[in-house]
Amino acid sequence: MKKFNWLIVLFISLFSISLSSCEEENNNEPELATIEIIGSNKFTISAKGGSINVRFISDCQWIIEPSDHNPTDNVVMNPTSGGTGYNYVSVKIPKNQSQNMLFYTFKLIDTKTGWIIATFSVTQEAGVL
Repeated sequence: MKKFNWLIVLFISLFSISLSSCEEENNNEPELATIEIIGSNKFTISAKGGSINVRFISDCQWIIEPSDHNPTDNVVMNPTSGGTGYNYVSVKIPKNQSQNMLFYTFKLIDTKTGWIIATFSVTQEAGVL
């Protein structure tokens, strides 16, 4: 009977150890935010310039920033920040004065972590001189 009791105790101990190893670790890493762009994240605009509207769903507070490599600083973004839920950003691109296509990239950034969560790009047709 003693042998049987020890086996039960051993089995219960091993079972409880295996359960505790299945617990999720809390390593204090921030939860990853998501921004889901509705439709395409690639847009084309004529050489005359104009506006595009980007629609997206967010589960975080966000800001929008142009890429450091955009061809001009004359781009207008509205709004430049927002919150959770359904959102949209309007981006106004000026007239292309060059004979080359221009490429713009925009970053949607989680304000809590500073991480880029989503990007979208705009290709502008070449201007005619």
